[in-house]
Amino acid sequence: NYPADTMKYRVVLTSTISYGGLTCTDSLGQVREIDPDVTVFVPTAFSPEGTGPKDNNVFKAVVNGEKSFHIQILNRWGEKLWETTDKNASWDGKSRGEDVQQDVYMWVIKVAAFDGEEYTYEGTVTLLR
Repeated sequence: NYPADTMKYRVVLTSTISYGGLTCTDSLGQVREIDPDVTVFVPTAFSPEGTGPKDNNVFKAVVNGEKSFHIQILNRWGEKLWETTDKNASWDGKSRGEDVQQDVYMWVIKVAAFDGEEYTYEGTVTLLR
């Protein structure tokens, strides 16, 4: 087990075998860097009218272990309705100050991990009114 932080560890595998009264032991070691994982959780539906549980009144992705974050919400024609680089921000189901209709919308999330690796996640969310 390793802590969640990025760190370098020397990992050693030791093997011992006994046969016919003889014992032989050997080991092999390597330095390994343990990086925190990027985790992304995205809900599949939300209800901004408050008809469901309070946690579902806005659409919010939960992202951890990232260096940078960007999310966009698009309609079925690919028009951008909302975007942010603030991982704590949430979409309230509005575009240009107006409520959008009940429908399925696409989201695109781009994150960069601390090791510089970039990831793109895509999916849909259902807005229920």
